[in-house]
Amino acid sequence: MLPKHTGERHRFIDEMGRLFEQSALPRMAGKMFGVFLISGSGPLSADQIAGAVHASRGSVSTMTRLLIQARLVERVRLPGDRKDYFRVKPGMAVAILRGKMSQISDLRMLLDQALAFLERKDPARSDLEEMSEFYAFVESELGEMIARWEHSRRRARSGAAG
Repeated sequence: MLPKHTGERHRFIDEMGRLFEQSALPRMAGKMFGVFLISGSGPLSADQIAGAVHASRGSVSTMTRLLIQARLVERVRLPGDRKDYFRVKPGMAVAILRGKMSQISDLRMLLDQALAFLERKDPARSDLEEMSEFYAFVESELGEMIARWEHSRRRARSGAAG
């Protein structure tokens, strides 16, 4: 059973929808993701999700497929139950950042391809060089940041277990 959605919970869910929409994703996917984040009740069925966001089962089905494809949510089965359930994918925060890193890397490589064919005196070269250098810096920093985070999490887990 989902917790009752208070005014604050509704606002959070709506804001998550707006945030997704600003990133060119469907608002409904964002609202559903918001429900997953604050449900605290374990995996959710399509019916529970539909009720929480006041959406049709068809919309929920489409948006859960999108959230699964985006690696934000995963489908799970509960023992003795034939329904599909969905939950936030464990480790999803790092996976999102790794996905962004991959996009940054792809963009940097494209910029480098352009730099390879542009003449040294081409006016566009300076801006492309700066962008490429910036994205190389971001790639390195994000990689190091994720490594530090993962090391910190392993230390915290081993300290909690011991």
